[in-house]
Amino acid sequence: MSEKVAKLYDALFEIEHSLKHKNIYPIHKRLNLKSLGYVDIYDYVLKKYIGLKGNLQILDAGCGVGYGSVFLAQNSSHKITGISISPKEINQGQKVVKSQLISNCDFELKDFLSLGKRTFDVIVCVESLKHAKDINNVLKTLINHLNPCGKIILVEDVFVGNLKTNSLVSKFQENWILSEVLDSNTLQLKGVKVKKEDLTPLIKTGLHLSFFIRKTLVFVSALLKDKAFKQLFLGGIQLEQLYRNKQMKYQLIQFTK
Repeated sequence: MSEKVAKLYDALFEIEHSLKHKNIYPIHKRLNLKSLGYVDIYDYVLKKYIGLKGNLQILDAGCGVGYGSVFLAQNSSHKITGISISPKEINQGQKVVKSQLISNCDFELKDFLSLGKRTFDVIVCVESLKHAKDINNVLKTLINHLNPCGKIILVEDVFVGNLKTNSLVSKFQENWILSEVLDSNTLQLKGVKVKKEDLTPLIKTGLHLSFFIRKTLVFVSALLKDKAFKQLFLGGIQLEQLYRNKQMKYQLIQFTK
């Protein structure tokens, strides 16, 4: 399964990279945070949940091309490690830290369960945990990689409907290669403190017309080449519809050891 997910993220890299023409960019949802004094979800997490002081060891688990990892590194003295199972994403992140001479950030090709004996003060998962084969098992494993009083900060799509009777969520699950859909019942862990914040009202809606046209052209071209592109496209549409149906919430969940 991890091989299929890696191919999915490699496909996402191809699409996003051709659209944005930047070395590094966010692949998570855009939020209306500027009015609150924050640049991005990583800025929000850093200032509100992590803090700027100290020299913490932080894992960006499922880092994409490294936008969040680099942001955390450039805006704090913390040591950031970004991991992904996509070779193309990790290669891009490594290029950026090398070209920009960022000394407190590195990238490694790893999955959630391949951390060895390493421990961290904070583990950040932004829209990445959904692809875990067993979400609760991965969460328990990540908690074991926390230092005393460490925390996991999860930002993710959380389903709030009836999984058994919802055909749309089943199609979304199939297209995005999800072993399970993350819902409130999934995140039942003992021995940790849990704090939740609903970020759904902050999601930006709508695209600039020229960007929408470019994105559509890129996707149509991609659909003709590879099944993974088609899965990404259809899954994205289905996820958006679940939000429109108010069956999905964008939640920030903090687990403290």
